[in-house]
Amino acid sequence: MKPIDIWLLVYPGFVLLDATGPAQVFATANDEARDAGLPPPYRINTIAMVGGAVASTAGVALQAAPLPPPAALAGATLLVSGGRGLEDGSS
Repeated sequence: MKPIDIWLLVYPGFVLLDATGPAQVFATANDEARDAGLPPPYRINTIAMVGGAVASTAGVALQAAPLPPPAALAGATLLVSGGRGLEDGSS
């Protein structure tokens, strides 16, 4: 079975826990599947408008790939991290 793509969108000034919390949930599900002798059900992808290091409000940066083409997102799960940059449109 092909893993489900999880696309985690970050932007400058995102809240670190809003990105790493969901990523850890899916990573733990992958660990549990492996422990049961199953393939990992999720493929976690961190993305941003442009690729590279993206700094959170905590000053910790995550390495992100550039946005994929829209067709790559078809049938996938897209999670958008929270933060002030999202609310005020400055990102």
